[in-house]
Amino acid sequence: MKKLAKKHLGIQTIKAGLGIEIRYNFNPNDSSRLRKDVEVAELLRKEGLSPIYLIFAENSPRDEAIARLKRAGWTFLVGKPALEFISELVGVDINGILDKPRISAEVKREIDEMTTQIFGSFAFRSVLKR
Repeated sequence: MKKLAKKHLGIQTIKAGLGIEIRYNFNPNDSSRLRKDVEVAELLRKEGLSPIYLIFAENSPRDEAIARLKRAGWTFLVGKPALEFISELVGVDINGILDKPRISAEVKREIDEMTTQIFGSFAFRSVLKR
């Protein structure tokens, strides 16, 4: 992991490990998401983890949102560098797998199913009532 962090992220020393946030795309218009990401970076650093933000879509980030999160301590990899890092980390060509129509459709189906279960859960409905 230390070699990967140095090679892909330019991080020379790692204390306890990496704290990785992964997004396919990045919607920086969500100010509450940005506030949470700033808080998460601080929590990760307190645990000795280096905050790493991977964004797979190259066209989604906005520079000012990324600059804010970098100031909070996140190291960003966007697009191809993010895919190369995660593929090397887990030993699987993530991009090659996700590009296959059958796999892409199955991932979407499973995500839709999970989302439906979450939003339909008793816990979620209870929180909305408050």
